[in-house]
Amino acid sequence: MVHLDLNESGLLTVRIMKKLITVLLLLLSFSSIKALTKNYDFLVNGIAYKILDTEDAEVKVVNGTSYGDESRFYQGDIEIPGVVKNKGIAYTVTTLDSHALSNQKYVTSVKLNEGLQNIGAYCFENCPITSIKLPQSMTVVKDDAFNGCVTLEKVELGTQTKEVGYYAFANTAIKEIFLPSTVTKIGEGAFANCVNLTTAQLPSTITKIPNKLFSGCKTLKYTIPENVKSIGEKSFFDCFAFDVLEIPASVDSIGKSAFEGCYNVKYLKIYGHLKSVGSGSLALGIWSEDINLATNCREVYSYDQLPDNVDDAFLFKARTTENWHATEIPQREMLDKSILYVPTSTSSLYHARTGWKDFSGIIEKADIGGCFTLSTFADDGGSILVNDMEANDNSNNYKSGTRIKIVVAPNKGFEVKSMKISGIDIEWSKANTVIRGIFKIEKDCNLEVSFTRTTHDINSDGAINVGDVTALINEVLGAQ
Repeated sequence: MVHLDLNESGLLTVRIMKKLITVLLLLLSFSSIKALTKNYDFLVNGIAYKILDTEDAEVKVVNGTSYGDESRFYQGDIEIPGVVKNKGIAYTVTTLDSHALSNQKYVTSVKLNEGLQNIGAYCFENCPITSIKLPQSMTVVKDDAFNGCVTLEKVELGTQTKEVGYYAFANTAIKEIFLPSTVTKIGEGAFANCVNLTTAQLPSTITKIPNKLFSGCKTLKYTIPENVKSIGEKSFFDCFAFDVLEIPASVDSIGKSAFEGCYNVKYLKIYGHLKSVGSGSLALGIWSEDINLATNCREVYSYDQLPDNVDDAFLFKARTTENWHATEIPQREMLDKSILYVPTSTSSLYHARTGWKDFSGIIEKADIGGCFTLSTFADDGGSILVNDMEANDNSNNYKSGTRIKIVVAPNKGFEVKSMKISGIDIEWSKANTVIRGIFKIEKDCNLEVSFTRTTHDINSDGAINVGDVTALINEVLGAQ
């Protein structure tokens, strides 16, 4: 009950109270409307859809709620169809919206069907799935799409995937990743902190390894491909499983702290000419309050005939805390304990270049730098291919450290009898099949391969049949 005074101040009090009540009623009304507002156009089998294009009949999957306990909107096994019907109209499901299934802690599995093209940013963030297979129609995986899916162990990308966004699969439990040849763009940290990742394969379309791509992947062992031209900052930071590190000749730029923390590397080989190197880019060491061992690297090989300055590329930072603040102290242990091996007649150049000259020892080696010859020979039972070119009786020169692809292919009805490199017998796993291998040229060598007819396949048709009996009779008669 409101008491009314007849004086002027009393009338003013009533007016103010009326205005306050009106504002409160409006706020309550707005809240009620908002509570009833949904962010989707229709539901089918518990999946929320929003229409993207009425003319082309395309929809996207959305979270389904903008209030309350969002983690309970989707539960159990979820299947996203390629086509969904509503009110007699068939819609193509092209997109999973940003945050569509993020933080859905009661989801147990997700199946994605063909037709889906895009996965939005943070779409599955912190979703407790264990595996995901992306459809062939998928082209884009946006930033942080699966970031924080700590139980996600297996990922299978579609063959049409073109783009993998920033931190798309970071902080997951994936064990291996194979990117298809269609991928042309990978974002920073796409696989960062995947501590169970042991195997990774990037397509030849990727010539720059992005910043922090495999940072914190403690169990990863990776061979940098020949097509890579630059390596980003902290791209392999704290990759503890590296025991040998080889920088191919194609690489001319390495970002700051690219390999810092890879303290288990024993041998470092640099095959090319480094034009640009960041601070700590080749610092294969670590020191912190719980890790006392700074570096295991004792041998560094540089094949560069005309080295540039590398400044503090080999200085790693000690990570300590002082007064609750992180401090970084340059460490020389790698320079003090490693020997630098260089090509003949180049030690004076290395002694004059910053960064290189700080090694405790610089030693020239005749088998570093320059070119070496690979000679190949094969008899008529098959062929040898070197870098996809036939080389049955051939000799070629290659720059030291060059990786070459060799394929030994028996003709129809033949199998490999023996294979030797520089007179040493080489074992192989299967006969009568194509044998492939990647070899590194670090000295003159020759490859000799001899073939023999496949047992009992006398007429060389690739099978054992009556024709072989006829061929055997003809051989015997002919021999007489």
